[in-house]
Amino acid sequence: MAWPHRPATTDDVWPEAEDLFRWIREESVAATSDSIVGDAFRTADQLLRSRISPDLLTQRATEAGIETDPDAAAFDAATLEAWCPAYVRQAILIRAAAIYTRRDSTNGTIAFAEFAVRVAKRDPDVDELMRPVVSVLV
Repeated sequence: MAWPHRPATTDDVWPEAEDLFRWIREESVAATSDSIVGDAFRTADQLLRSRISPDLLTQRATEAGIETDPDAAAFDAATLEAWCPAYVRQAILIRAAAIYTRRDSTNGTIAFAEFAVRVAKRDPDVDELMRPVVSVLV
């Protein structure tokens, strides 16, 4: 799997709630309180960060060109702490958007005219994006 192994850029930082606002880009977001969007973001962020293996994240950071050895001259703890792989960032935003839109399907069903669709329990895209930094998918 080559795509996670690329040089780090300045855009590779942990997402914030404002990133979710840009990700959703719905007019309904303007009418939604910041706390609802913020809650969705914080929930997704905490859920997905809790699944990350610190060892795998450190390995990916090394592969991305970030110094992870605290004894190295080029080591910068702030850079390492701020770094987030682009695929993890994307997974957090996808999951946060799903949690945000779930408010319209409290019973697990989304209706479209005469059709109804059951909301999936898992998102295979989020699982695939998280795979490089998760030991076991839960």
